[in-house]
Amino acid sequence: MSNIAIYARVPWASPDAIHALQVQVNVCQDYCRDQGWASAKVYTEAPGTTSGDNQVELQQILTDVQAGRIDVVVVHHLDRLARDFVHVTETQQQIVANGARLVVVEED
Repeated sequence: MSNIAIYARVPWASPDAIHALQVQVNVCQDYCRDQGWASAKVYTEAPGTTSGDNQVELQQILTDVQAGRIDVVVVHHLDRLARDFVHVTETQQQIVANGARLVVVEED
């Protein structure tokens, strides 16, 4: 059984932000169920707090991956990891280098 993490974020604070987060989580949870993955821990950033190094939940995922507590990280879209290409690439490399997989449910 794999240890699964779902990561969701929205970079803005607005009345729609909570709904947008929930949509991401729901899509990822549906994907996990379709894969036969019974449970996944959900990590979500608070709306409006996800600029640069302030992605506290993403940093926790990376810590958990490094410690071997997570085998698969699931995101709705790749740009949910970060908007900056370099940051996305570095995050992907950290996940893979520590023996985990990154799964993007919907490609842009």
